[in-house]
Amino acid sequence: MSWEQIYQTRVKSKIKFVPQDFYEKFKKFLESKKWEGIFKKDRYEKYYYHKLTPDGLLFVEAQWEMYKNYWKEEPKIDWKMEITILINAYNINTLVGDLDISIKSYHNVEEFKEPDTSKAKGVESFLLSIGYKNIMKKLVSNLEKVRGKNKLIEMSGRDLYNSSEEIKNWILDYFK
Repeated sequence: MSWEQIYQTRVKSKIKFVPQDFYEKFKKFLESKKWEGIFKKDRYEKYYYHKLTPDGLLFVEAQWEMYKNYWKEEPKIDWKMEITILINAYNINTLVGDLDISIKSYHNVEEFKEPDTSKAKGVESFLLSIGYKNIMKKLVSNLEKVRGKNKLIEMSGRDLYNSSEEIKNWILDYFK
């Protein structure tokens, strides 16, 4: 798969917050927007590391990854978002710490794949003998003309950008 990056931003703040509350509300927000976690499940954390010092300072690094299908037909378009959450020197007594969240969004446009004809048997070999492969190529070509493949890719990029901005704004609103 070839993912094209559409969006990248960073949100930084030194603020009072409760990490667990943020995680839970953020996850609910993503689910309400139909984002799916890793392996199409409700688990978004790809990587998580934390360290608590004897002074009561917490350091957290978490990598979240989520997916969403934008267009199910040819050309199939999927979205992917990677969110890195860094919490530095979070004081568990005062609930204040440095927060650094980075968001990267990508889309993948999957082109029409020609069927594997090397192992064709029965109905498949019959369809190939009457030119099924050429018919499918022509059909896909006509669909791309009617649908405007480039327009669809442009729409995906615009909608993914807007969705990424919506997530960034939710994060900013949460920490107000």
